[in-house]
Amino acid sequence: MIHIKLKKLRKNNGFTQEEVANALHIDRTTYSYYERGKILPNIYTVARLSELYNVSCDYLIKNNVNCENMSYINDLANEVCKKEREILCCFRVAPICIQNEILNTLKNISRY
Repeated sequence: MIHIKLKKLRKNNGFTQEEVANALHIDRTTYSYYERGKILPNIYTVARLSELYNVSCDYLIKNNVNCENMSYINDLANEVCKKEREILCCFRVAPICIQNEILNTLKNISRY
């Protein structure tokens, strides 16, 4: 599951694999293997990734998502209600195909 999160976080932050690899002081191929799930990053790399993406190590390594542990969601706490944070939290970790389905459904609902 970490490989999916890493790819999503990288793309959401507008980084290339080369840029992330350089920030981590590793080879681009190694980082590519992380995103493809071929190898797992060690604990030190997970810590550096959490700093780079401003998320907790727990978020990166746990399979289930706890919205309260995601700092970039919590930053919106004053502007967004709890249900909206939960929706956003779940949406961000969903596969792209599911995200597209959700968006289409919401667009259809909002037409009424």
